Amino acid sequence: SLEVRAVTETCGETGNNSSSQNNSSDRKVLSSCSPVSSGTLTSGVARVNLDAAGSSASKLVIYSSTLGEPDALLATSDEVTITNTTEEAIAYTFSGAEQIAITSGTTYWVGIHYTDPGVPSVQVSRANTANLLRSGSDTYSNGPANPCSCAVASNGAADIYFEYTVAGGVASTV
Repeated sequence: SLEVRAVTETCGETGNNSSSQNNSSDRKVLSSCSPVSSGTLTSGVARVNLDAAGSSASKLVIYSSTLGEPDALLATSDEVTITNTTEEAIAYTFSGAEQIAITSGTTYWVGIHYTDPGVPSVQVSRANTANLLRSGSDTYSNGPANPCSCAVASNGAADIYFEYTVAGGVASTV
């Protein structure tokens, strides 16, 4: 018989790079990626931690790209509280209407939006290639700004990616 299996692919930086972006304010940090297939957004991962004891509410965000810069907000994940003080790959889920269609070859900006943790800083793991990261102050309680307003360019890319289920899956004989 023929069985169709769901296939999950990623878009973004799945590695664990050795630099970090540190901030102690409500902020967004994003990098761009282009998926190789089309499908439906399901989840994502950010390599992140606090540099001292505390907590920070966070969500993954997906933005469109216009002229190579993050623009319109497309999706926001469910909230996850960051409390870990050593770097971890934190999983996020996109629920309901936030499970948007992902289009092959389209550039997206994926990132994390988080609250000011107080005394500690949020550390987002990243690469150290010039100008691959965009960030900006963004009041968390108001939700992610739309459009992005992420004018600060710095070294990256952030170790953040989203996962999507490929349209149609893969057929195999059982």
